[in-house]
Amino acid sequence: ATLVATGHTKLERRMTFGLWLRNIFPIGFFTAITYATGNELYMFLSVSFIQMMKSLSPIVVLFLLVLFRLDVLTREKLAGVLIMSVGMIIACFDEPTFSLWGIALMVVGEAAEAMRMVFFQHLLGQQQFGLIEGLFYTCPANFFFLCIGIAVFEEKSLTQPENYNRVVNNPLPYVVVSCMGFGVILTTLGVIQTCGSLTFKAAGQVRNVGIVFISIVMFGDVVTAQQACGYAINLV
Repeated sequence: ATLVATGHTKLERRMTFGLWLRNIFPIGFFTAITYATGNELYMFLSVSFIQMMKSLSPIVVLFLLVLFRLDVLTREKLAGVLIMSVGMIIACFDEPTFSLWGIALMVVGEAAEAMRMVFFQHLLGQQQFGLIEGLFYTCPANFFFLCIGIAVFEEKSLTQPENYNRVVNNPLPYVVVSCMGFGVILTTLGVIQTCGSLTFKAAGQVRNVGIVFISIVMFGDVVTAQQACGYAINLV
């Protein structure tokens, strides 16, 4: 909004409220669901297992892209989906922290993330919105639904003096995280616009491998040989 207000970025496309409600407003809803379930996951599943499960996200994205006629399902893609599914089934059978509630949160979160990616690809690809334009129109929707979630689930803890003072007395980490979050969102939109949401989710598996490795080395997460084998099949 600041870039638009100061004239550094010009909105090349004007959007009516009805069009915004149909195409942008759902992005805010799915973003809030993704963030909420993604944070809650770590209460029930290990970090390494969560990253392994996230390797299935390209399957969900591909299914929705085909469903909304934004991509075509080929034999090669179908074979890849089947191989990835087999790999994750092998990994799940040997997970010591396996939790049905955690898996349910994972499924809901990945479905919401996939829907978010599909809407973003439609916005940036088919409608040819720029990156800053996309952020300008989507951020209010994200803010609206995140505020609802905070008011319903976290209002009590947020207003407690000790939690409020923690932010006031040491604001720098929160400012840094906010700036980094902006960078992540901007680069995410750039990749989706350039390569598509399916490529973005597939490339994200490299990051997940790094997180699994760090979780094992630094946090002592246990990954069995069977899990490693299943995860390797999934990645291949």
